[in-house]
Amino acid sequence: MPRLDVVIVNWNTRRYLELCLRALRAARRDGFTFGDICIVDNASSDGSREFIAEQQDCKAIYNESNRGFAAACNQGAGRVTGDLILFLNPDVQVGLDSVAEAAGYISSAGNENVGIVGVQLRDESGCVQRSCARFPTASGLLGLALHLDRVISVLVKPHFMVEWDHESTREVDQVMGAFFMVRRTVFGQLRGFDERFFVYYEDLDFALRASQCGWKSVFLANGAAMHIGGGASRQAPGRRVYYGLCSRTAYARKHFGAGVAALVTSAALTVELLFRLGRELLRNKGRGIAQILSAYVDFALQAVVLRRSV
Repeated sequence: MPRLDVVIVNWNTRRYLELCLRALRAARRDGFTFGDICIVDNASSDGSREFIAEQQDCKAIYNESNRGFAAACNQGAGRVTGDLILFLNPDVQVGLDSVAEAAGYISSAGNENVGIVGVQLRDESGCVQRSCARFPTASGLLGLALHLDRVISVLVKPHFMVEWDHESTREVDQVMGAFFMVRRTVFGQLRGFDERFFVYYEDLDFALRASQCGWKSVFLANGAAMHIGGGASRQAPGRRVYYGLCSRTAYARKHFGAGVAALVTSAALTVELLFRLGRELLRNKGRGIAQILSAYVDFALQAVVLRRSV
């Protein structure tokens, strides 16, 4: 039977982490050997470190600064040795069958070319989340920045597969990194996540590179898990916007070149910014406007620094 290890990256999400571990320990373990749980803490200040230290069945890595999600995942993967690695967000509570269903599927005869598996994710009210995404094209990234996916979705498809109910098992471009089971051979072949992505798009980039090497990503409709969503990013919504912008342009630069990245950046700093500000005005959220402006100023400064360094 394959051995499975779990890697959890934590940043000030102790209250979610406790529930995550409780569900993980209660999950069915048929068809695989359960190995280590490795928790990588990115310099939390909410008591997470003290809580993690009390978990005798967990390995722990304590970073002195927030190294980001991709780098922390790579750290955790370096501390485990299983045939399968489950990257699990602390705001996910696996169901009784989630892990066993995913491990069983990826290990089944005939699925040797499946490198990544995700399961159905449900929110706190039990509604199925649209968690699978398509690989963006250069024009698609530009369209997203211009918010054309919300105006002419027939021509510019949304990033997430919102048109599909996620009630059936199928091969997809990408499953969300909240529950991301990977073969160790695939992780080693790709040399882990690209640490240029601090957070966001690192799972998309990984799935694309895996696909280019002949590996499939599969979404399982059974074995559902509960995903609260935004467990860490809720604490810093402005930074969430900033890192989302940086990762999107980094993805554009890596896969489509500097010219496309420049266009995406320009669209983000004009049309997308105005769209976001208008939405916050309609919601009458003054604090939200301040956070968005701060995020876009930081993003613009980062874009200038990057351009000068090229």
